[in-house]
Amino acid sequence: MLLHLAQHNFPCSRPLPGRDGSYLMQVQLPSSSNNNTTHIARALSFMPGRVLATVRTPTPAMRHALGRCIAQLTAVLVAERFDHPGAHRGMTFDWDIRAAPRVVRQYVAYSEDARCVGSHLCVAQTSMCCPPSSSMVCSFHPSHSALLQAVDVFEQHTKYLSNVLPTSILHGDANEHNILVSDTPPHDVIVGLLDVGDCHYGWRVAEIGIAAVYQAGMAVACAPWPMDDEEILCIGMHAATDVVV
Repeated sequence: MLLHLAQHNFPCSRPLPGRDGSYLMQVQLPSSSNNNTTHIARALSFMPGRVLATVRTPTPAMRHALGRCIAQLTAVLVAERFDHPGAHRGMTFDWDIRAAPRVVRQYVAYSEDARCVGSHLCVAQTSMCCPPSSSMVCSFHPSHSALLQAVDVFEQHTKYLSNVLPTSILHGDANEHNILVSDTPPHDVIVGLLDVGDCHYGWRVAEIGIAAVYQAGMAVACAPWPMDDEEILCIGMHAATDVVV
């Protein structure tokens, strides 16, 4: 995926080949048992900038730029119908928004408070993707009922669309820690996107949806950043592409 993005000049780390021309190399590293252990390693180019999470007050211009970045990403992944067998992870992959109802119902009782996610089902899906540990106590909160109702609404609205919504490979994790912005204030230039470890095949519209929900979370933390500025992100996306999402 990184090679495909690089070939289309999308701002991301470039895989660097080893001396033998391969992008994955075996390296021997000492382990705790004093025996060498073989690991698979790869080298990526460095990207200057700072992660969006470190920007105290993001601007509407930054959100517009992020929308354009998501549009460019979507266009590149749709280009030439890029595909990879590793992206077809199936409905057991928790980060696929299509699996949200299963994930929420499976783990909702292990969430201490579901009120923070409100109607943002995408956040509910991603925040509960880790299996609960044995030390966690299962308890039910009133806010869980609202979250489960949101799951029901989600299923109702998507059951007729699931087979007609355009699909493609997604980055799937455009959160504020994976978005690089310019070092120079006001930090409203997107200079790169990190971490393709959660890429998967799914609804194309989920790409902008996931980014928007993470931005909503930042809006809460960075008040008085208005929540309705999410619209700016979508406007930026539509202004930059004619790809049907």
